[in-house]
Amino acid sequence: MLGKSIALVKKQRGFTLVEVMIVLVIIGIIAAIAVPKLSGFTTRAKRQACEANIKAIETAVAAYSAAQDGDIPGDLGDIGEYLREKPKCPLGGEYTIQGDGSVSCNHGGETHEG
Repeated sequence: MLGKSIALVKKQRGFTLVEVMIVLVIIGIIAAIAVPKLSGFTTRAKRQACEANIKAIETAVAAYSAAQDGDIPGDLGDIGEYLREKPKCPLGGEYTIQGDGSVSCNHGGETHEG
């Protein structure tokens, strides 16, 4: 009886160190491919949020201009009643109102206009 239990224990085998290392290398390769792709999605989402903010500010500028007989506001502080809150660029830029009523943002050293 004791001989059979010892024989069963000897037949059970685990993974070798080489097999475990191969699996870890494969997981590392997959992670190295996936992480840059995911960070690209984050940057793209922030850019789209910035563009949405620019469109919202341009709408508020148009409403202000209509209420003020065509005057264009000088900065975001002038259109405070037309926006719930002053938008912040998710990329760290500042929004600027141009003389023609368009809005631009200068994030990351580049200027983006709506």
